[in-house]
Amino acid sequence: MRTLSATLLAVQKEATRTPYAKVEAKNLITGVVRLDWSRLYTGSEDDFFHAMAMPGNGNLVRLRVTPLVDSRKLYHQLVTNPDENSDYSSWSYLSIDDVFNVASCADGAKVSQFYIEDTSFEEVVWVSPINHDDPDSAWTNETNAYDENTGTYAYCCAYHTWGYYLKLGVSTSPSLGTIECTGIKIRFSNIPSQGMMLDVDVSPDNSEWHTVVDNACLGPEDNNVWKEYSCDKQTVWCTRIRVFGYGDSGHQYRLNEFYFKTDKDGPSDIYHRESTDNGSNWGSWSKIGESPTAAVHGLAADYKANGDLALFFTDNTTLYVQKRLSGNWQSEAASGKSTGALSSVAAVYDSDWNLLLTGKDISGNYKLWSLIYGDGGDVGAGTWSDLKEIASAESAEGFSFQSVFIDKPDVFRAVYIEKFTGTESYNRPHWSHSVLGASFLSNLWREPVPFNLSSEYGLAIAHYGDYCWMSNPAGVWIALLASTSIDLTSAVLSARMELAPQAGKLSVDLRNDDGSYASPGQGSLAVLDIGCQVDFSPGYVTSSGNEVSSGLSFILEAYEHTSSGGKATLVLYALDGWESIDRWRARHQFRWNKSSNELSVKEILEFVLARVGLKLEVVSQSSVITGYYPEFTINPDTRGDTVVRKLLSFVPDVIFIEGNKAYLVNPQSSDASAYSYFSPYTANHIIFEGRYRVGAWEFNRVQVEGDAVIKDSFEWDEIDRLYDRFRQLYDINISTSGQAQARGEAYLREAEIESASGLIRIPVNCGQQLYDVIAITDDRAGLTAEKKRVLGLILNHQPGKGQYEHCLAVGAV
Repeated sequence: MRTLSATLLAVQKEATRTPYAKVEAKNLITGVVRLDWSRLYTGSEDDFFHAMAMPGNGNLVRLRVTPLVDSRKLYHQLVTNPDENSDYSSWSYLSIDDVFNVASCADGAKVSQFYIEDTSFEEVVWVSPINHDDPDSAWTNETNAYDENTGTYAYCCAYHTWGYYLKLGVSTSPSLGTIECTGIKIRFSNIPSQGMMLDVDVSPDNSEWHTVVDNACLGPEDNNVWKEYSCDKQTVWCTRIRVFGYGDSGHQYRLNEFYFKTDKDGPSDIYHRESTDNGSNWGSWSKIGESPTAAVHGLAADYKANGDLALFFTDNTTLYVQKRLSGNWQSEAASGKSTGALSSVAAVYDSDWNLLLTGKDISGNYKLWSLIYGDGGDVGAGTWSDLKEIASAESAEGFSFQSVFIDKPDVFRAVYIEKFTGTESYNRPHWSHSVLGASFLSNLWREPVPFNLSSEYGLAIAHYGDYCWMSNPAGVWIALLASTSIDLTSAVLSARMELAPQAGKLSVDLRNDDGSYASPGQGSLAVLDIGCQVDFSPGYVTSSGNEVSSGLSFILEAYEHTSSGGKATLVLYALDGWESIDRWRARHQFRWNKSSNELSVKEILEFVLARVGLKLEVVSQSSVITGYYPEFTINPDTRGDTVVRKLLSFVPDVIFIEGNKAYLVNPQSSDASAYSYFSPYTANHIIFEGRYRVGAWEFNRVQVEGDAVIKDSFEWDEIDRLYDRFRQLYDINISTSGQAQARGEAYLREAEIESASGLIRIPVNCGQQLYDVIAITDDRAGLTAEKKRVLGLILNHQPGKGQYEHCLAVGAV
């Protein structure tokens, strides 16, 4: 039961009471501000590496890099007092080229900027493939295309159409070797007078393809001539080549030789500069270190309040940290995490350095992980937490994740790119945030949501004051961070709230005779729109004023205008977190505990509830829910309610939802009562009406079969009355007699609770919750402090009729 003030508790027990129910609409979803982004700038800058920071005076400080065709120039921008009238198109060239990546961070008046200079450009290595794949058997003598002999050739035929692909690789599998490719060179012969066209793509994994040569026209003058083509530096495992033939039918297009272009596998220089006046003036760039190789794809940094800095960068398969302590840069240190190739990293300091990381695991599957580099907060200073998965995609699915950014304006907010290389390919930003009240270490993130933009290099995110900002080179966005609300209480004609074990809803009728609520979602009613949070707080008028019990919130699903004669209303229809659970669908597969104990039932439940913004809080819990680690898989498109029901079937525990929290309860017959009701009235909370039913158990014997174990659980008194009512369960995850017995007893407890039913109609108890144990004294029904458990709750509020009542569905304890 929710805690009530002494005055509110006393008033609700009195013979006469004055109801007060507060209703508000807020720009929140499950307690977190819903960011309504407005784009302030749309430019023509190329989508490439970039960074943003906002120091303590609200300046907007940005960096961007131009693509390879423009020598990877580094540009800087300072916008003071940024708003919708600011100029975001003016950039200053810093006379620095060959920049591979950038990062920026701020704390107070301090701003730091970093870049990695690709010093390996001048030394080029040409790499010959070592194998091939001719999936359509359309080529002949394929090995001649990479035998380092221009006098031999592979060939195909293509008559006024695109021929089939020939694939060439640098190793037998991506896990056994890739290169950092910056281009290709290729040599053909026997090109006819009519000419040909050429396509060449490269891939890190044979599923995600990037174009290097697109519809290039070659003529007879290109016979036996090396043709070189450049591309942005990227990890490459294989290439695919095809030709469009304009010659006669049966003409042979001869590929003499093919090479990948790569830079030397040497270090790249890391540079840093700092401003101490909000980005107005800067110190000189200074070299602070080198990356071990040139394969740096991720770069991020953030300050600690004392001025210490930590820079994080990914180099091929390794994540590194380099710290500045008391003004002195230290040597880089590897995280020691086992991964495949890494593509990006983001960092924000909050007691520890909290990181997001994208790339592949050692099996080649794509991941978005959270990770902490400890500073004595949740993780010990100088140590690393485990990698924890936020998003996952198998290598064959065509999905990958990259270009991640993070900030903490209120909760942790992240933006990253989901890339899809299949039919209808895309590069689309997705955003997510941590669950309200959850630590970063808990890895509880809302299901990522797509953002309406195409971008490969992501959106940097930062905040200042009441606003959150995002940017890329060609765009700037702003959103209000502050919580806003509308108090609807004075317009309430009626309200009805229904809470059940796995459903909850609220309907509110608002007076609209004067048209005050004619335009929800607009003007002064902008907050009152589909998707907003509707808070319903039951209460009474007390000696201290209008007092309520808060915590009940719903999401506005629909509204309806009614008009008849001289009367008009706006009816709000809102649903609680169970609706969000029902509507959630898994985007990708999740799997736990296949070969080791990764997450318990409780931890998997926490993860799933977080996907809809709910935080799991414990009222009471069983030992089973924290100690049972079943092998558990969530397949794509599996419904959230299906997952939650399955998880709860493993344990005796139940959950109920209020606001942005799901509460865990382990119902026990020994639970003490939290509140008492009486009939007739005795200066305590009165029962207007009561109905109490006692019935047979649905089943009184449960047989649980697991892995080489069978265990029966019995309720002998029920068996003596009705003989056995049998239920059989099978779960391969159960491996011990104790686990089987616990499962059987949990099902018998459920049957016991549901065997007794009833309801009581009472004046509203402002703190009543589902699964509370209450004591009922009803002389006419022969009940004296009889314990019952609340299994359902309906609140009916009709001020015009003087009705303000609860109807509680009750069962056995």
